[in-house]
Amino acid sequence: RLVTKLHKHKVTSILDLEDSAQNPFSLNETEIIKSDARKNLISYIKSERFNNSDFQATPYIRINSISSKFFEEDIRLINTLADDNFYFEGIFFPKTESAENIDQLISNISYELKVAPMIETVKGNDLKNEIVSHPSIKAFHYGHFDYCLDANLWPFPDPDHDSFWELVNPMIDLILNYNKTYIHTPFPFPD
Repeated sequence: RLVTKLHKHKVTSILDLEDSAQNPFSLNETEIIKSDARKNLISYIKSERFNNSDFQATPYIRINSISSKFFEEDIRLINTLADDNFYFEGIFFPKTESAENIDQLISNISYELKVAPMIETVKGNDLKNEIVSHPSIKAFHYGHFDYCLDANLWPFPDPDHDSFWELVNPMIDLILNYNKTYIHTPFPFPD
């Protein structure tokens, strides 16, 4: 219901097959949850509610990382929906670690769509210039929390600390150098 309402007001949503579809304490249960998420996504997109809703914006999808065992199933889902004439606006691509990852993703999708690489690992951060300068990229996402986990930074630096800006300022330089859109994980501050 929320996606339909958002789209009616021209707000683009991101349908998530990655972090929102998991049990972090059970890989077996995660496999079931991810399989159900893909099936439910197909049902939703084929539903009357979705197709008769003054739909104004095509959603993005966040898939599982290329190193994940779920990546191929997510790609198969995207291509299956395309065979039925449904096309996502773009993909949020978690844990992108190289321009080669982007090329691999693009070569596996049966149509052209926007790719927003998610820089969430130390390796991805080290190769961020290569990733963001890729000609297919218009926007990129810095996943601060996942990056901090990968870099063993605890507690996570927040905007009140210089160490946060030491991580984010190079991202700002990328925006200026490559004229790209920057997306940042929102902070869970209650106020």
